[in-house]
Order: sequence, then C-alpha cells, then structure tokens
Amino acid sequence: MSITAPDGKVYRIEHVAAKAATKDDKSKPEAEWKSSIYFDPGSKYIWDLALDASGTLYVATGDHGEIFKVTPTGDHSLFFKSDEPHIRVLAFDAQGNLIAGSDGSGLIYRITPKGEGFVLYSAPKREITSLALDRAGNIYLSAAGEKRGGSGGPSSNSSGRWSSPPNSCAAIHRWPGRCSPDRPAPRREIW
Repeated sequence: MSITAPDGKVYRIEHVAAKAATKDDKSKPEAEWKSSIYFDPGSKYIWDLALDASGTLYVATGDHGEIFKVTPTGDHSLFFKSDEPHIRVLAFDAQGNLIAGSDGSGLIYRITPKGEGFVLYSAPKREITSLALDRAGNIYLSAAGEKRGGSGGPSSNSSGRWSSPPNSCAAIHRWPGRCSPDRPAPRREIW
C-alpha cells in the first residue's frame, strides 16, 4: 500500500508475476509492479494504515480526525470519528482493539472492533508520531510539539515520567476487561 498527502488516496501496489524467459533470452526475468487507487476517503491527509487479522485495512486521516475501515472486498465505511483534527498513527493490540494517536491534543485512543473509542492517555505533547505495543499490552509512543496551555495528562512531571492516577480505569490498560469501579486497575507508569 502507498499513501499520499494532501488530497490523500490509498494506492495498492501489486506484484505481477514475471514473464517466463524464452530459450534465447539469457536475462533474468524481472517482476513487474502496477499501482491503482484502492481507496479515496476524500480527506486532505492520510497519515497511517493498519491491517487487522482478517485483512481489513484501517486508514488514519487528517483534517477531520477520522479512521476509515476498508474490507478485503473493497467495501468501506467511517469506523471512528474523533474531535481531533488528525489521527496520525494506528496499531492493534492483542485483543483486536485499534490503538490510535492524534494530533491536536496528543491523545491515545483505544477503539473496540465495533468502533467504540475512549481516551486512554493525554500526552504532554500535542502530536503522537508513533506507537508500539509489546506482548504484555504496554503501549509505547513518541510525541512532538508543545501544547498550548493545559497539563500533560492524568499525571506528569518534568522528568517525562507519566503515572496513572491510583485506582483509575482511565489509564493505559494492561489487562482489558479487568478494570471497573469496584475492581480498579493497578497504577501504571511510562518513562
């Protein structure tokens, strides 16, 4: 897949099998590639792409902070709409939830396979530029740009260390489904 910005489109770049060489042709046959527009969301920017286990493509866009879902058959729909101007990065967790990072307020969202999302974290920077998840369910991120006013999130300090509030479910979850008001999550930290 390939993306473009502004006036973004998603292109599919497909491998075409090489033609068999003839007896007289001593050169090695080269594979060919062809491209075609796979999806045009009508958004100004396309920032990131992620495929789920079924081959469905998720497209992070900017100007309206939307994520589109494109099935392997090409059917597409709006999957998630944020209040942020840009959704910059996407990654899937082990449970199939989509983790998304924004530009505007520097938010990390967890979005269920049904498209229901909520904010896990508000970074001290305004733009989430990359995401990674480990096998234990921890989320790593990089962020850039200064926010205009406000604080860095649930709890932050000048060392760059972040901690969830004690007994809070609003933190980055390591154990999905095990946190509720009567069963609080343990305190978490990001360095």
